[in-house]
Amino acid sequence: MRRVWDIFHPPKPEVAATFAVPDDWQTAILGPELYGNPTIAHERQQLLNGLLVGEPAATLLVGLLLVFRAATAETMPMLLRDLGEAYYRWQPQNTNRQCDMEKFLAVWLSGTCYKAGTANTIELVHPGERFDSARHYAPKPGVEVTQVLGWIVLRKNGKVYSKARVAVK
Repeated sequence: MRRVWDIFHPPKPEVAATFAVPDDWQTAILGPELYGNPTIAHERQQLLNGLLVGEPAATLLVGLLLVFRAATAETMPMLLRDLGEAYYRWQPQNTNRQCDMEKFLAVWLSGTCYKAGTANTIELVHPGERFDSARHYAPKPGVEVTQVLGWIVLRKNGKVYSKARVAVK
């Protein structure tokens, strides 16, 4: 006889390291630009695996990418900040190593804004940079960026639209 606990909490199946997501679903979820770029294939697979197992950080990033792809030009700049914070929540960065997906997203998101008639761009931040209160936001005082938690979103004229969230020491 099964216990009540077993009925309401069945054992979780073993999760494979890599899932096969059909190409058309990858294109639908991420868009042709992210799906079609071979330089980000490894990170893209990690993101999709995280989505399939319900990893909150991967789910948030994919959800925001879907929203961004359907956004109007007026709402795109506001979404850029959220996308940066979601990206670094999924891929925390506290070393100077820059991954291809980070660079690709910055260029692709900026280009998509430009095509929509909004000339906002993204500027990446790197650990080790000097803290600049005009470009960075940190809840605690410090002088050097130790962890990147977001990116800088710039207006058409190069002025800061939204500051990058960072941790400092």
